[in-house]
Amino acid sequence: MNMDVKPFHRYWESLKTDLKNRGGEPKLPIDSLPSLNKKIWGFNDKLTIIGARTSCGKTALIMQLMISLLRAGKKVVYMGFEMTQKELMERMFSHIERIDNFELLTGKVKDLDKKMESFEKYLENIQFLATDNFGKNWKDINNFINELDNPPDVIVIDYIQAISQGGGEGKIFIDDYILNFRNMCLTKGFAGVILSQLNRNSQDRKDKTPQLHDFKGTGFLEEICDSAWLLDWPGRLNGEKEFVVHVAKNRGGKTGYINLHYEPKYHLFTDEVEPERSDAVQNPIHWAD
Repeated sequence: MNMDVKPFHRYWESLKTDLKNRGGEPKLPIDSLPSLNKKIWGFNDKLTIIGARTSCGKTALIMQLMISLLRAGKKVVYMGFEMTQKELMERMFSHIERIDNFELLTGKVKDLDKKMESFEKYLENIQFLATDNFGKNWKDINNFINELDNPPDVIVIDYIQAISQGGGEGKIFIDDYILNFRNMCLTKGFAGVILSQLNRNSQDRKDKTPQLHDFKGTGFLEEICDSAWLLDWPGRLNGEKEFVVHVAKNRGGKTGYINLHYEPKYHLFTDEVEPERSDAVQNPIHWAD
């Protein structure tokens, strides 16, 4: 008998262990947004797709979610193809220290030295790798993970349409990437998050609310993912701060809408009442430089 095909009953022992190890907290919690955390029960070792139109907050949201995971002592890898590491770090600095990003841009931050010292202490205690020029080929990611002594808990790809610049073009290349990335999530035990643009022509509809079929470049995203979120910032052009996360697909979990408050100057999302801030990082485990 093929060793990859087992009698069904042999999976029971593994499932029993899994069930007994489940507790009152998700494995990969998002404590900065309790409403979202409760809906999806944190991230899991599967594939989540987050879609939004251009400039509608998808990178800001995933940055905040990564910060939540880092504060919980989780290991996170971010592969972004729009921002440099310094640009991402500046956004994180603005978010964590609650500094208006325009004040950072114009050099008008009060107590800058004190805030930089606080941020430096934060950086010393997180397990975070970020790159702006790696990850456009799924084989490179696979080799990268295999070389790590401590595999990551979460890998973020920002964003999927940009990977066509890494050696291939079109739907076939993107579909192959998505399929193999999800297989890595399942076999290597990390949560994969892929950000995606939505088609611009969806804005021409009478109902402009994002839909699953709006993912740009491929319908494979909505088919193969385990969880799909659609982000909507309906009052963006008017400066309104109401923001909606639609968990449109969630295998084995809940779906529905989560209403958030978005403060762009801090790249900050909150529930109706902002949770108490904590700078503590639990049980830090340092990766080798």
